[in-house]
Amino acid sequence: MRIFSCLMLLASALMFASAGYDEYRGVTRIQAGRSLPEVITKTGNPEQFHNAMTYHWAYAFVVLIAGIITYMIGAGIEKSDPFSQDFAGNKALDDWSDAMKKEEERRKHPKS
Repeated sequence: MRIFSCLMLLASALMFASAGYDEYRGVTRIQAGRSLPEVITKTGNPEQFHNAMTYHWAYAFVVLIAGIITYMIGAGIEKSDPFSQDFAGNKALDDWSDAMKKEEERRKHPKS
């Protein structure tokens, strides 16, 4: 899972770099349906270019957020896996064990 999230983060970085390069050049491509990609220039059609770049930036941002969320889920799974090196323990089980020990002591030595 961690490898997949790192690949998503790498893909988002490449998408940001590609979008930045397209913005710098003033030329981008957008897929319009099933036809071949359409080339859009900043000087030829500025509104359509702006819309295409907004799409590229938003898509890269969504992939970045998905990669971060996937990484966080993977880290959480690692902390809860008892066979993992990052195992953090289970606080609920520790609290339950402490409560049972206190209850056992209370039953052995009543305060009456």
